[in-house]
This record gives sequence, structure tokens and C-alpha cells, in this order.
Amino acid sequence: MKTFRNFKDILKEYLHDNGLTQAEFARITDTSAKQIHLWIKGNSTPNYDSLKKMSKLLDVSADYLLGLSDYY
Repeated sequence: MKTFRNFKDILKEYLHDNGLTQAEFARITDTSAKQIHLWIKGNSTPNYDSLKKMSKLLDVSADYLLGLSDYY
């Protein structure tokens, strides 16, 4: 059985792998830095529209962002 990763870990990994700071990610995705911080801490998760927008802007699959795939 596949173990699913949570969004905060996926986001941390994406930022690290792509050399992005939280502030840069916020700018790229037109999201507030505070919201990114909440996601990184696991205090909040993005809604459907935010996931869809991130997927398109970052050219990654929604499955990756949702932890259903290990590949961007």
C-alpha cells in the first residue's frame, strides 16, 4: 500500500529542489507569504482553486501536489 505524503512535505521538497524561497514561491503563485508559511507549517492546506493554479503556473501535475505521484 502506498503511503501518501502531505502537502506541507511536498511543498517543502518542491521549494528545496527548485531553489525557491517561500517569498519567491508566493510571488510566482500570486499567493501571500503568510499563506505559504501556513502551508509549510501544516496549519492550512490549499483549496482546489489554489492547487489548480499552482499546477498550471509551476507546470507540475496536480497529482504531485496532492501526493498521489512522486513526480512533478
